[in-house]
Amino acid sequence: MERVRKGPRCTLYEPRLAPKDVEQLRAALQAPEVATASIWRWLEKKGADIGLDAVKRHRRRECHCRREA
Repeated sequence: MERVRKGPRCTLYEPRLAPKDVEQLRAALQAPEVATASIWRWLEKKGADIGLDAVKRHRRRECHCRREA
């Protein structure tokens, strides 16, 4: 039986970005050649309030949204 995580949904599940930026973000998250810190810096420039640790967890598939999807 899979362990269920409690707590808020991952901030990358529904980021508050323009639709074209969401597409770019999802592509970057799937691309292993794109550094996690680069994604985080890009998110900061876009004004998203998403922490580096949240991006790391999401890329490792350890975030809460992976459990709900």
